[in-house]
Amino acid sequence: MRILVADDDALFHIVANAVLAGDGYKVIHARDGLEALELYREHRPDLILTDYQMPGLNGIELCRSIKALDPHRFIPMVMLTGDEKSRILRESLDAGLVEFLTKPVTPDELRLRVRSLVELISLHKNLALAKSSSDEEMLITKHILHRLVEPGLRTLPDHIHMETLQTERINGDACTYQQGLPGIHFGLLCDATGHGLAAGVSTIPAIQAFQGMVSRDIPLETIYREINTKLRKMLPSGRFVCLLLVRLDVHNGTLSLLNAGLPEAIFMNPKGKVRRFASRNLPAGVLDQVEDPVVEEVAVSGGERLLTFTDGIQEILGTEDAYRVLTQGMSDTPFEVHRFVIQESLNLGIHNNEQHDDVSWALWEVPPPEPVAPSRMDKALPLAPAPHTSPFAFELCFDPRQHPLREVLPDCLRLFNNHGVPSAMNQLLAMTLTEATTNALDHGLLHLDSALKQQGFEAYDAVRKERLASQETGTLTLRFRLYREALGAVCALGIEVEDSGPGFDWRAWEQAGAAEAHQASGRGLMIIRSVASEMSFNESGNCLRFNLSCG
Repeated sequence: MRILVADDDALFHIVANAVLAGDGYKVIHARDGLEALELYREHRPDLILTDYQMPGLNGIELCRSIKALDPHRFIPMVMLTGDEKSRILRESLDAGLVEFLTKPVTPDELRLRVRSLVELISLHKNLALAKSSSDEEMLITKHILHRLVEPGLRTLPDHIHMETLQTERINGDACTYQQGLPGIHFGLLCDATGHGLAAGVSTIPAIQAFQGMVSRDIPLETIYREINTKLRKMLPSGRFVCLLLVRLDVHNGTLSLLNAGLPEAIFMNPKGKVRRFASRNLPAGVLDQVEDPVVEEVAVSGGERLLTFTDGIQEILGTEDAYRVLTQGMSDTPFEVHRFVIQESLNLGIHNNEQHDDVSWALWEVPPPEPVAPSRMDKALPLAPAPHTSPFAFELCFDPRQHPLREVLPDCLRLFNNHGVPSAMNQLLAMTLTEATTNALDHGLLHLDSALKQQGFEAYDAVRKERLASQETGTLTLRFRLYREALGAVCALGIEVEDSGPGFDWRAWEQAGAAEAHQASGRGLMIIRSVASEMSFNESGNCLRFNLSCG
């Protein structure tokens, strides 16, 4: 600990050195204010004792000069004076001094005052270290959250806007978006209980579960159950996450919404008719088991809008005014204008009221329906090449224990990309091929029962990994045919996915799919059927064939 003593009194230097050096402190001596300032620059002492009356700079001027050099550093300064005039005391306090000693100072008084200030310095350093560590943890958590949600938000279509307005701390808010099948959009808003690092960490498993399931068009109630299961396993008692899940199907004209603890979502058509979606489910992570999640569904058409937000928005705009401000112009202004009005209202509210909580909000507009992909009966493509096509074909056989699907499929996609397959079709191939090979592996080779998914996808995945590790034999075979038009442009793909297992009961799947269109199991095959121009199984059920068409 270094202590700077600035005084033109030689006797005080002798006393200070005897007392402070004897207690183990390093004492730096200055005879006037200018010398003290130079020594401060050189040694950066931890504590300063300064006389009021000194040549060059007096004690107050020295204090102000040091504060100007290090405005953010905590440096206790003590004024030594024989003058107790209130003006001097007031100026000293204004300049940042924390203590006064009246001359003559006894050794015991000097020792006790310095010890108390040294304890204060130590406490301040510990607090600064704790804050620095906390700030670093916050930055890491913010970085992880950003990396999780940013890819989805970067792909937002023109008719959807989602964003989170964060405070300097983390308060558990996040939102993200992901597209499923063409024309199907998924969104998530969540707000974890509490504040700080714990709230940010609580949000991460909810986002991961959402992103892992929407690409397969899993029903909202199943996604909610999976998030709930993850949170109950990972979070301590009393921690939970309020959330809202949205699924917009443009083709079928439906909007599905599951509200679990967030403020009412507002749905409005161009004529001004409003429907509110209040929370009808407990926040995720409260109960061990969720029996019957409530998902509300409404028929939609082009131009209708959905507005959702977390509760921090009411703090900014006021509980009474929040809905009025946010819905202003919702039914009769263009989407971009409405979005701009909301953003400006929030900016003004934050300017006028200090923001203590994060805010996530989303504005969705229903676009006109997109053309529906032709059914397999409307546009069937024979597996044998048409006279005007020049097919390119290859076959790939592999053991999924040695070569995981995540390694094999990208190689196939790169090959097709090199042979001129359009990127949009390659994306469709990636989705359908993933579903087909996963179905062949899970049900053809590993004989997994889809009923396991009712216990949660984590439980299903655990059994899947266990069986894959114990599997002694088994292969998957992929066969591809690429068809071109007369001018050479790719027009279609024929795909076969065959497993060496005993076969999949596709007839039972057909019956279950017809009876229960929103079942959790068999969703992958339903995805393929919805986009393929032709799809069929062989008799034993261990070979799936389907065609994808361009245009």
